[in-house]
Amino acid sequence: MNYRKLWESHNGPIPKDSEGRSLEIHHIDGNHENNVIENFKLVTIQEHYNIHYQQGDYGACLAIIMRMNVPVEVSKKMQSKLSKALAAKRIAEGTHNFSAEFSKQIQAQRLQDGTHNFQGEQGSRNAVQRNKKLVELGKHPWAGELGKKHSKDLTLQRIEKGTHNFLTEYKCKFCNRTVKGEGNYKRWHGERCKDNPNKLAREIPKLVENMKRVKCDHCGNIFQLPNYNRWHGDNCKSKKIKGDKIE
Repeated sequence: MNYRKLWESHNGPIPKDSEGRSLEIHHIDGNHENNVIENFKLVTIQEHYNIHYQQGDYGACLAIIMRMNVPVEVSKKMQSKLSKALAAKRIAEGTHNFSAEFSKQIQAQRLQDGTHNFQGEQGSRNAVQRNKKLVELGKHPWAGELGKKHSKDLTLQRIEKGTHNFLTEYKCKFCNRTVKGEGNYKRWHGERCKDNPNKLAREIPKLVENMKRVKCDHCGNIFQLPNYNRWHGDNCKSKKIKGDKIE
């Protein structure tokens, strides 16, 4: 850590706090590449955590917790809280890996590199060979006993002719891409397309809402909203009491 050596060259050895932990160096302007002595501030590890927490730099807080001498259970709770706060911040900024714009950038890069799993003729050939093998083994969902409506010979024939439904092409009205397979289209395109302007508007409020924590009035514990709605509140087992026994 060059900035620690730089501090010591100007001010001598870095002192320790009352618990024997070395004091930390905080970059005043937040730029870790700006390693000039005027940009350094010597702080305790707790002060360092507080500074970054107030700035909303939850990623730095997560790294600092790993260096703090706190009980394991306390450390886990703090990490969980910070991870949720960091995810909510990234969603709001549009940099979360679930956000439409960020995913679009990743997929575009993979397409440019030629590493996308749905890309090119090789992907189609692999799908054909995989389905042929499943049909021959009797494990294809439309073959043998698993699908009375579609016999093994019919499936093989449709694959050879290129008329199988996973080879049918669909064009998405949002991204203008043509994809093969109805299932592929319904899963990744149409209303679910990453370029659909209404998708992100629908998903972000739901993700943020699900990150909320609610306290159960019956058992007294705190849970994330989906868990609370399913198992607590009116559904909490602590509410279902007959006499002194819980149902």
